[in-house]
Amino acid sequence: MYLCKAGTFKAHIMIQKDILLSEAPHTVVRYHGIPVHAIDFWKRISWGAEGAVYQNLLVEEHIPHIVDPSLLAIETEGQLQATAVFSHVKVQSGPQLYSCHYIRYFATDSAVRGQGLTKRYGHQIMSLVKEQFPGQAMYFALVERGNKASFKSVQRAGYEHTATIKTIGFSRFFPRRSSRIHLCQSSEERRLVLQKLHTFYWEHALVQFNPVFLHNQYYVLKDHSGKIIAGCQYQRCHWRVNKMPGFTGKLLIKTLPYLPMLRRIFNPKSFKFLAFEAIFVEPGAEAALAELFEGILQLEKLNTAMYWLDSRDPQFQAWTQRFPLGLIHPFIKSNDVYMMQSFQNFSEAEAQAFKNRPFYASAFDYA
Repeated sequence: MYLCKAGTFKAHIMIQKDILLSEAPHTVVRYHGIPVHAIDFWKRISWGAEGAVYQNLLVEEHIPHIVDPSLLAIETEGQLQATAVFSHVKVQSGPQLYSCHYIRYFATDSAVRGQGLTKRYGHQIMSLVKEQFPGQAMYFALVERGNKASFKSVQRAGYEHTATIKTIGFSRFFPRRSSRIHLCQSSEERRLVLQKLHTFYWEHALVQFNPVFLHNQYYVLKDHSGKIIAGCQYQRCHWRVNKMPGFTGKLLIKTLPYLPMLRRIFNPKSFKFLAFEAIFVEPGAEAALAELFEGILQLEKLNTAMYWLDSRDPQFQAWTQRFPLGLIHPFIKSNDVYMMQSFQNFSEAEAQAFKNRPFYASAFDYA
């Protein structure tokens, strides 16, 4: 066991580091938290593979809000070569509450890609993690559709593809203000919103609302009587997109930064957008979501947002066809995400019942 310094947001805290496996020159380690050198590693990582390749410029702001994180890493002489963060959360599926480990920041240093590190150690790492949590638990990871290497690595580690999550884009060149939109701030309104969210997503699986009200960024839309009819949480995102597929993608990367109107919607060099989640709307009022989304963009001085839906979600048609999505959607609608899952100590029937439900998609996990 070793101690090392945590990230800059907790610079005074020392975190535990355990060696799980050692095969010279590689060592598999587990950090009980996120060390600062991991954040530096992710800042320079380019995410994506055969689709869009981008850098996440807000990694450091995001890390402190990951619930109960552990970093599993492959190191060579103390240098990170590959990483995966396991976030331990509780998720709901109807009335049932389950222990869940969500895997993100699954990354390999560009200098060692293609050397088979994750292929060699992926299954062993998964087994070591499961030994730490011997009870009933589920594990899931999200893999972009075009990232075949990551898909195969996760699959070899014992995960199965259980759902396809669709990326929905929403944009406006000149977002309009709405007087019906308000921040959800009072404890009474927040209790009401959480109640509405639990009711709205009762038939879903993987439901957890940990990011809701984070940074005081939940907006509601009210009708003329003051009744809340829709709500939405957002988080700010900032990417630098370095590559897009095909000839058209290359052309967009080169030209969009110099086209004033279009770069409002998508500027590859500095792509700022909002990620929406914990969305609900009263039945029959789906068109009001456009007013809510547009009003939030206007308040935040941005032009583009994204949200994610399971392709099986009963809201999918209504939330993609009842109102115009804007220019951004045709460019990103094919950026599907594969839900990869592994079940531990579940009966076959219980696992299947879980998989049969549409999955709740938290933007905090996707953006």
